[in-house]
Amino acid sequence: LAFVGQPTDAAAGAVVSPAVTVQARDSFGNLAPGVPVSISLSTGSGSLGGTTARTSDANGVATFADLSINLAGTKKLMAASGVLTTGESDAFTITPAAAYHLALQTQPSATATAGTVFVQQPVIRIEDQFGNLVSSDNSTPVGVTRNTGSGILQGTTNLVAVGGLVAFTNLAHNVATTI
Repeated sequence: LAFVGQPTDAAAGAVVSPAVTVQARDSFGNLAPGVPVSISLSTGSGSLGGTTARTSDANGVATFADLSINLAGTKKLMAASGVLTTGESDAFTITPAAAYHLALQTQPSATATAGTVFVQQPVIRIEDQFGNLVSSDNSTPVGVTRNTGSGILQGTTNLVAVGGLVAFTNLAHNVATTI
C-alpha cells in the first residue's frame, strides 16, 4: 500500500481536501483492485472521522474523500489491509477551527483577603468547538464580572486575547464574602 494522494493541512473538524488516496499493488507491482483498505491515525491524537474503510477500484486506488480530525496538531495516517505491507502518509497539520467558546484554564484563588489582589489570577482560553486553543486569536476582548455575592470586582476586568489566552493580573474583591 502506498499513499498516492497525501493528506493536506486542514482545520479541525473540516474534511481533508483533496481526497486522500492509497494505491494497492501485489508483490510484482501490479495494480490490485478489490482490496479492502483501512486508514487510521498513526501519529498525533484525536479522532479520525469519515469513512475509514474503502475498497480499491480497478486502478488499485482506495479513495478516502470525507476524512476529518478533531484535535489540532501534526498527524500522519496509516493504511492497512490484511497481510499487505502498510503505508504511512507524510506529516500534515490540523489547525484549530474557528473560535467557539471561552474556557477557564486557571481558576482564581479559592480564598483571598478583601481588597487584596488574588494570588492566583484567572486565565481564560479561547477554544474551537473541539476544545483546541485558538492560538491565532489576538483580538477577542474578554471581560470578567462577579457572578454572585456583593461588592465590586476590582482591577482590570477587560482584556484582549493574546495567543488565544486572556491572563488577568490584578483582580481583587473589596468585600469579605463568597463570590
